[in-house]
This record gives sequence, C-alpha cells and structure tokens, in this order.
Amino acid sequence: MIFSLSLQADTVENETIKTAIKNKYLEIYPTLSISSLTIQPLGKMPKKFNNAHIETIYLSNASLKRNHGTFSVLYANSKKKKKRFFKFNLDATIGVYTSQRDLKSAQTLNTHYVSYQEVDFKSFPARPIHEQHMYDYESKRSIKEGKIITVNDIRRILDIKRDTIIDARLYDGSVELTFKVKAIQEGNIGDIIKVKRGHYKKFKAQITSKSSVDIIE
Repeated sequence: MIFSLSLQADTVENETIKTAIKNKYLEIYPTLSISSLTIQPLGKMPKKFNNAHIETIYLSNASLKRNHGTFSVLYANSKKKKKRFFKFNLDATIGVYTSQRDLKSAQTLNTHYVSYQEVDFKSFPARPIHEQHMYDYESKRSIKEGKIITVNDIRRILDIKRDTIIDARLYDGSVELTFKVKAIQEGNIGDIIKVKRGHYKKFKAQITSKSSVDIIE
C-alpha cells in the first residue's frame, strides 16, 4: 500500500506519520477504534540530509492485516531522496460480526444469525464484514458458530441462481413470445447469462428482474 504526503520540513514529525498510518487503517477497517500507535525509527537519517520533506509513506498490505510491523518513509530534498524504515505497534479494538450458529452456504446475513462485538485487533487475514453487508449478502460457504465473518466468507446475493426456472421473453418484430427456461448460469440484473429451454435449446439472455430474462440470441 502506497500513499503520498506533501509536507514541509518543519512538520516532519512522528505525530504526522502516525496520523497518516492511523487514517490508512481506518480507511480499511471502518469499525476500528485506536487507543494508541507507537512508531520507532530503525537507523538514523544522514546528518547532512537537510531541509527534507516526506514524499511517500510505504505500508504493505501484509502489514495492514495485523497490529504490528514495519513501514518506510521516503524523504526528499532538492538534491536527493532517502528512505527510512520504522517499526510500529497498534493498540486497538475492532467491531466484528460473528455467527450465532452454524450457517449453511447461501444463508442470508441478518441480525438473527450474526452478532456484533468488539475484539482486540491483532491479525486478520481478511477484512471483517461490517453493517453494510447485512441483508444484501449471503454466506459463500458453511460458517461455524462463533467464527468472525470476513469478506472472504460472503458474496452479494444473486438475483438469479443456477438451475432456477424463470420467465423468458423473445421478441420477433412486434410479436412477443413468453416461455419458461432454466438458468444454467447465475447473475444479477443486467448480466448476460445462458438459459435452456427443454433439454437441448440454449439461449443467451439478459436478466431484467429476479424472475425474468430477455432472450438476445
């Protein structure tokens, strides 16, 4: 993860760097509550490297998945650039949703099945879900009771699922034909999927609602 700051020399202080790091964490984890952040430089800046300003802060995606790690800051002056490394430790809690019971695949997420709680932020291989994922998302796989649910465990609810019987419309000039078809692909409104009529005839169709498609070829 790379992000840039344009700062004058007199503002190049630890608090400036810490604020930038905190903001990046909060961007990735909206429910994060930070108590403190400590940073420690690894090595010293050259004595003759004067009038330097921060050009870029480098914080890897791997570091953003845990509460400690390293990052680097690229300093620059009118003559040259110098990279300096830091280590950091973040003390924070994060709001997460956990499953209240074993969830099957394709289970719609709602407050009957999941509960909100705050836990210490230590290490998260994937981002925990938050409130916006309720109701419009479903489990992508089976989820054990008590598991912290992450974005890797869910998917947006599909408007039409594979093997669903739906209505199809076929236009021939001013004539509209309607018949039943089976979806052999899944998708959302606006997507082009393949459908089948009977055992053999296949069409390409555009999804127009949660129960209908228009045949396009």
